[in-house]
Amino acid sequence: MSRSSELFDRLVWGHHSVRTLGIRFTIPAENVDTNALEQRKAALYEAINRYAEQFAATENGGCVCGVRLGGLLGMFTYGIAHGEGRCSACGHPARANHYVAVAGTPKAFSWVQPLPYHPDLVEAAS
Repeated sequence: MSRSSELFDRLVWGHHSVRTLGIRFTIPAENVDTNALEQRKAALYEAINRYAEQFAATENGGCVCGVRLGGLLGMFTYGIAHGEGRCSACGHPARANHYVAVAGTPKAFSWVQPLPYHPDLVEAAS
């Protein structure tokens, strides 16, 4: 077993999801069809979970090498492709700009947060 795979095994908890990203939506209480909103919310959560599976959920919320990717002292470097980049410390690929399609709407939900790709996806692509 290589040193890098031991590090990934220690730091990578699994794949991201709505729960690990801390995404929460509230529904207004007045004059709203709550059933329709709950259905839209469920569809959005499902789409975000499908999208987020490609990213690693790490112990410290940073890169698979343990370095923090975002914030004032973050180590994320943008690449040529929009939103794509890498960890400045180890070079592991990551994405900062995220767009999730829901029911035919290409950018129904978006956010900016550097997330490292899951090592299984990176190894499979190389």
